[in-house]
Amino acid sequence: MVVTCFAVILCILAGYNTFSTARKNRRDEEERRNKPNQDVVNELREILEKHGTWLANDKARIESLERTVSELLTDTRDMRAGQEALCFGIQTLLDHALHNGNTDEMTQASKELNRYLRSRRVIHDEAE
Repeated sequence: MVVTCFAVILCILAGYNTFSTARKNRRDEEERRNKPNQDVVNELREILEKHGTWLANDKARIESLERTVSELLTDTRDMRAGQEALCFGIQTLLDHALHNGNTDEMTQASKELNRYLRSRRVIHDEAE
């Protein structure tokens, strides 16, 4: 009877050991499966951070280019206005030559040109 009890206890311990090992193996397997996924998640996070940095740099570069284009457009408009003033001056000289030296036209053209140059701050007012 003692041997039978001992055999039953050994069977119970063997069964407990089997189930305990099975649970441990299942937990280890889940950890093993989750670990590569966590590595992939970490790797993807690093990639997203790099792309976020690149995106921020690209945004800053685009904003800088937009400012430059805006400044260039302003400069182009100023150059166009300057060319118009130059054409106006040349046209006035031609008209002056055609109308036998009409000084009123030349005085008016000079005032217009001075007004334009003052608005562009190319020349200073005589009072300054």
